[in-house]
Amino acid sequence: MDPKTLLIAWGPQHLAKGVERAFVELDKIIVGSPIQPSLAANLAATALETLVAFMAPTPWDGILVTMAGHHSTTLWDYIEAALVPTAGVRLATGGRTYIPSTGQFVPTRPGLGETVRYAPEQRVITAPKFIPGVLRPKYGLGS
Repeated sequence: MDPKTLLIAWGPQHLAKGVERAFVELDKIIVGSPIQPSLAANLAATALETLVAFMAPTPWDGILVTMAGHHSTTLWDYIEAALVPTAGVRLATGGRTYIPSTGQFVPTRPGLGETVRYAPEQRVITAPKFIPGVLRPKYGLGS
């Protein structure tokens, strides 16, 4: 195998991973969508790259098919993320919620709905209390 063949086989996967990472950033920008924007973008990229691969010349068709294959595998990631925190798992863990990013089970916050969960990493930072006289200048120069 020569370096050109290796780059044609590996390069598109790395390019597609970068594009996939950019699609994940869409989830932070576009909120309130019925489906995750990154899922829609990955499925659209799969379809578009596959269609263009049929018309592309020899080295580019393989590159596009490899990228489309990578984008199509992200569907499994979304299916797995949707199936992990099922009701049965939540009941079996005593009302605790699984957080996939940390791999921990955390208790739900009391008094809130099931959609809002408490994680130890989420802390509310409040402003310091007002102390009279602290903001006054050292020397009362006309104030």
